[in-house]
Formats: sequence, C-alpha cells, structure tokens
Amino acid sequence: MKKAFLILGVVGLLASCSKDDDNKSIDVSKLTRKWYSVSERVNGETYPYDDHEVCGKDYVEFMANGTGRFVDVFACEPTATDEFEFDWSRSSNKLVVTSLGVTQEATVVTLNDNTFELKLRYDYDGDGEDDTVYERYTSNPN
Repeated sequence: MKKAFLILGVVGLLASCSKDDDNKSIDVSKLTRKWYSVSERVNGETYPYDDHEVCGKDYVEFMANGTGRFVDVFACEPTATDEFEFDWSRSSNKLVVTSLGVTQEATVVTLNDNTFELKLRYDYDGDGEDDTVYERYTSNPN
C-alpha cells in the first residue's frame, strides 16, 4: 500500500500551485540524490510513511541525466525493477515525470539539502474526487 503512495507521488502527479510558488525554480543540484519518504499530508491529516525496514529505507532517486527510479527495500534487499523507473524534467517550480507512458507534473514546495516536498492532486482516498496531497521526503537515511 505504501509503495502505491510513492508511485502515485512520483508518477501520478497532477500540478496544483499558488501564485507564490510560480517564482521558484528547481535547483537540480539539490534534486539529484536519493530521497527517503517521510510522510504525506492530505485533508489536514499527516500520515507517516511506515513501510521502511530496520535494515534499509525505500527511496526515490533522481539522477542528473534526467532519469530516476523508485527503490523498494524488501527483506533487507533493495529492489528496483523497470516498472519503477521514470524520466524527469523541470520547468520553473514544476517537476514533470514520465513513467509507463504517463506524463504528469507536480509543484515543488520545498527543496533544500535535507527536505523535498511536493504538492500534487490525485484521488488519495479512492472516493472518486482528487485530493491535494503534500508528500515529504528527506535526504537523510537515518
């Protein structure tokens, strides 16, 4: 279930932004690294990401060549298959991701050396209506 959160967050992205967000630009040097899931906030509630293992954490990795991957640590072994690979690009404060033939975008709310937060819209709770979702990641694996 939590894998779906990451995949939706990286692949099923729909942009949602405020006027203030439009003036920011994504710093590629800060984006291109491993980002470990921390939490998601939707409808005023924050849900911690709880699918990490003691021996390793799931992560999303953005690489400088415009590709990326989601890595799931299962039974202490990192697994990255073709279905978890994606291409990415940026435009101002928008992160555009293409995976499995689907291209979508999200607004980058925060991006610094330690924190990466996305604002996106998708049907988080399966009720047929899109929700505004904030997904938070950290570059610190501890």
